[in-house]
Amino acid sequence: MFFIFGWNHQDTTSYGHVEEHLCQNCHNREFWHLNKITTYFTVFFIPIFIQENCYWYYCPTCNYGIKLDKDEFLNYKSIAEINSYFLENKITEEDRIKKLDETYSNIEKANQLKKAKIIAESKNWVELASKKTTNELLTIINEERNEFNPAFIIAAEIEIKKRNTINK
Repeated sequence: MFFIFGWNHQDTTSYGHVEEHLCQNCHNREFWHLNKITTYFTVFFIPIFIQENCYWYYCPTCNYGIKLDKDEFLNYKSIAEINSYFLENKITEEDRIKKLDETYSNIEKANQLKKAKIIAESKNWVELASKKTTNELLTIINEERNEFNPAFIIAAEIEIKKRNTINK
């Protein structure tokens, strides 16, 4: 008995137009598109389970794109859905603008929360670095760099520079 299995079966779901951008690759101004590419694990060429989802926001002219994380994808998906409803004459231009304003407001709030979280985490890394000895920080930066969070490495480097400035 034998099994034929694989993992490169892909399905692409297009969500349509999102926003107009000037492409840095082809320099065309177009409404960029949003796609979700799902890769499956297969047995006998039948998709069994999802191995990975990739989210792409791309220029329709040259296919240059940006890989998105899931939160970014969900935000762009909301915008694409609103634009699709408008293009299908399911909502008016006024409704489209109102819904886009609401969506952008929600995105801005989420970004502010994300930024606040990053700032709080950064403060924790700075505080942790300040409690380490200079020798510990040098060891972490020079020898054990891959074992620590990059934000902590940056905080450690800044702490060493600060200490060097004070000692001069």
